[in-house]
Amino acid sequence: MLTHILRAALQWVCLLPLRVLLILAGLLVVPLALPFRVTQGLPQPFSQAPGDWRLITLPRWAWPWSNDRDGRVDGQSFGTATTGPAINLCRIEENLSAAYLRLAGTYVENLTWLDCAERYDRPHTFFYMDPPYWQTEGYGVDFPFENYQRMADFMRRCKGKVMVSINDHPDIREAFTGFQIEQTSLKYSVANQRQGGQAASSELVIMNWRPEVMGGLF
Repeated sequence: MLTHILRAALQWVCLLPLRVLLILAGLLVVPLALPFRVTQGLPQPFSQAPGDWRLITLPRWAWPWSNDRDGRVDGQSFGTATTGPAINLCRIEENLSAAYLRLAGTYVENLTWLDCAERYDRPHTFFYMDPPYWQTEGYGVDFPFENYQRMADFMRRCKGKVMVSINDHPDIREAFTGFQIEQTSLKYSVANQRQGGQAASSELVIMNWRPEVMGGLF
């Protein structure tokens, strides 16, 4: 036990100066990268924060120096939870070992979502799909509406069970007509931090099976 503690302490002491150095370098590099930023699309509603937002991408050479994935150097947050233990650096090796064991039987595929679903479609397969929210900026990937239509078509003909979580939009409801649809309201911490309030977003859970089959959904 003492060996693990000393090893974790040594790792922390060695990595702390490097982290501080990266933060200080980011204070210089990120502002220099702002003139080269690329603005994508028009301001669009964002489901995780109120108001209209526009996606801005920094040059790739600035990514390693930014303190956040969007290149911000202020307003950052550290995720916490009340339902699980905090990170314990003295037992980091046990956490990595647990993650390794949990992912030991996992396949990582370099396929499109549809090709991957087609490959693993079996009567006993359960698919959970969380596609980009329709007409919502901030993903940086091209996901045209035809993909939602293909998803609905796959749900109609596949052998397994499929659950899709998506934002509540009239176009989405039309594309998934005929399926079991549950509406729910979620509150996001991102909006709470920026606005200081409780912002709720209406979202849909769409299934090609009835929740009663598996003992209910909520």
